[in-house]
Amino acid sequence: MSTKVIAFTRYAINGASSRLRIYQYVAPLVDYGIFIEVSPLFDKDYIERLYSEKGKSYLSVAIAYIKRIINLFSVIRYDVIFIEKELLPNIPGVFEYLLYSMEKKYIVDYDDAVFHCYDQSNNYYMKLLSKKIDKIMSRSSMVICGNDYIAARSSNANAKNIQILPTVVDTNKYKALAVNSNSQIVIGWIGTPSTVHLLEIVRCSLEALNEDFDFILCVIGAKFSSDIFKVECIKWSENTEIKSIQAIDIGIMPLNDGLFERGKCGYKLIQYMACGKPIIASPVGVNEKIVKESNAGCLAITVVDWTRALGVLCATKKLRTDFGVMGRSHVEKKYSLGEAVPKMAHLFKTIKQ
Repeated sequence: MSTKVIAFTRYAINGASSRLRIYQYVAPLVDYGIFIEVSPLFDKDYIERLYSEKGKSYLSVAIAYIKRIINLFSVIRYDVIFIEKELLPNIPGVFEYLLYSMEKKYIVDYDDAVFHCYDQSNNYYMKLLSKKIDKIMSRSSMVICGNDYIAARSSNANAKNIQILPTVVDTNKYKALAVNSNSQIVIGWIGTPSTVHLLEIVRCSLEALNEDFDFILCVIGAKFSSDIFKVECIKWSENTEIKSIQAIDIGIMPLNDGLFERGKCGYKLIQYMACGKPIIASPVGVNEKIVKESNAGCLAITVVDWTRALGVLCATKKLRTDFGVMGRSHVEKKYSLGEAVPKMAHLFKTIKQ
């Protein structure tokens, strides 16, 4: 018997979190009799404006909110309601409460610690919503969490049914290619304009590295510059994302050790490893677990740590290759779409019952 799902996502398919947490499951879940209709809050143009640093259009946000409220009337036609994070950001969880009071079962999914957007905010109004996500979690039929940190928050919120499902990639699309044969090492980072400031964590290390190695920093999805070392900035697109990662030699993921960062799902590391690239990461949140369990690279905290780790990998091609092989194997076992689809199918079927 088929299961009809309405998925209220935050973004259209060009938004990474929505693409990874639901869109990539749509086609393979058909084989399990699960049919998902995706209803994004923000359209493709919204994401493109953010990535181009044009900023938000408040009129488009208002229109998006109105459309979502109208679309909520369609929930009666579906067996399962899937909500990515929350129905309407930055306002009280009125509509989630209405679903709960109507005894409509809903799944809520988190791949980020969005609750800290409220409880750690300096804005008085946002602070008033500090328990919003906790209430949404507690009233849900299931909370799907991208990592243990989010699961712990769900437990503290008295959520009834907590499931951990990490962010995964399609390993049929992500292929491990041969290590770059050029003498110049390519150190890669992928992200957005809102997160590119994290590269400042490694700036001093890269400047020191420049004295001993011929390398270039490849920044995918944002703008970054240096007067000391070479930088190449590549515009992000869904069509070229994998190819851009395949062209690097080393993937890095520097993070500050903050509460919001502890809720991240290590997606950059999973992308790098899926392409057979060695990784260096800050030991924040799930990053530490991924690096230690995969044996695919190094953890770095201080400038000395980053400089040493980058130097070792730049100097040793065999080590880069070995780490890359380990990382790819780990992704195939724990972070592949093929492994996750049956689990997601089971969760949807369970809620329908």
